[in-house]
Amino acid sequence: MRTKENILKALVYEQAAYYNYRKFAEEAKKEGLSETSVLFQALAGQEMDHKQQLLGQLKMIVSKELTRGRKPAGEGKRTLSPRSPGSVSPRSPERLPPD
Repeated sequence: MRTKENILKALVYEQAAYYNYRKFAEEAKKEGLSETSVLFQALAGQEMDHKQQLLGQLKMIVSKELTRGRKPAGEGKRTLSPRSPGSVSPRSPERLPPD
């Protein structure tokens, strides 16, 4: 689902922007620019609000997927358990396929 992927990417950008604005606020404060520091703190807060909104949308999408009986994207990928036939144990090189 492309929209869900886009939300996940946007979450990464929002988080990065949040930390950048916080860092900028600290630097402005150290330089005696308190008004600028407050501005950067406000911008950081807005980024956190955006993040919360995106998380809400992501939860809604996952909930709809579960309601429809679909597994959320990324879940249900086939993995081999230690008891699966053909599984490879790190201690048993004899079970590795030949080159």
